[in-house]
Amino acid sequence: MNDYIYGQGDGLLTKDGRRLFPIGFYEFPQGDAELKAMAESGVNLIRCGGKENLDRVKDLGMMGWVSLPVHLGVTDNLRKQIESVVDHPALAIWEGPDEVVWNFTAWSHLRRVGHPDDAARSQSLRDKTKMGN
Repeated sequence: MNDYIYGQGDGLLTKDGRRLFPIGFYEFPQGDAELKAMAESGVNLIRCGGKENLDRVKDLGMMGWVSLPVHLGVTDNLRKQIESVVDHPALAIWEGPDEVVWNFTAWSHLRRVGHPDDAARSQSLRDKTKMGN
């Protein structure tokens, strides 16, 4: 039996030699009853905060994904988070920021330098975001 979960670029996952369409949830339920009900209804993928949650989904035959704060760069905390779950049998997906361009440019100030309007444009974007526009 294969202990690895992997994708082949077609939107499906392979687990234990079976092809699966991922049906997932972003919010992890607090109680075991809710998690079990999700598994019984066909949910097979859920966002997990770490090893404890991955253990819980594994016990129900589900898979998990773990969000990584890669927008903060390579930090000791990032390394520890990866090392703590890298070999977990329920781990299916690593998730980076889903707004990569925004996270790595506007908020990190890693933007093109040299154009006279760059600073004003960036400040305008930050102001609009603060106001909720």
